[in-house]
Amino acid sequence: ASRVTSSGIAFDECAGNEEAALSESFAYCGAFSVFLTGVDPVGTGVSTVVEFRVSQAPPTVINPIGDVLIPTNRAWMVDVEELFQSNTAGASIIFNIETEYEHTGRRVEGLPTFLSLRTPLSSRRIQGTPVYADIGAYVITITAVESAYGWQTPYTFRVTVRDDCFD
Repeated sequence: ASRVTSSGIAFDECAGNEEAALSESFAYCGAFSVFLTGVDPVGTGVSTVVEFRVSQAPPTVINPIGDVLIPTNRAWMVDVEELFQSNTAGASIIFNIETEYEHTGRRVEGLPTFLSLRTPLSSRRIQGTPVYADIGAYVITITAVESAYGWQTPYTFRVTVRDDCFD
């Protein structure tokens, strides 16, 4: 019977943060190797390396849209699912949306009244047509939550509605 007397872990793609990579709250990233040394009953040591590639990580923002200027009476749309990519095999992404009204600083869960979330089979779209009463600035945060492990990635952008007379 053999026993393990020492081990070590080397990380290939974790941005040099080995301690964080071992904590439960950090997503395992890319490839890592485990070095094992075993000793048999007569004291002969044997070493081996086991390499792992783990595909678990928080969602990634892949198509940032930046800040948006929407004239009144003009339709606007963004496909939420095209903003993020899941990095865990077989996992889906759940979206949470929060809005801060810039002129009051008030935060609400959801979207400004002129925008709605549509969910056709092909995608999830935020869309709407603002009117004069909607003029102002809104800070919208969409948080992608990975379904298997609950990892979260927020993405924030500003939507400014202005009077279409200035176009």
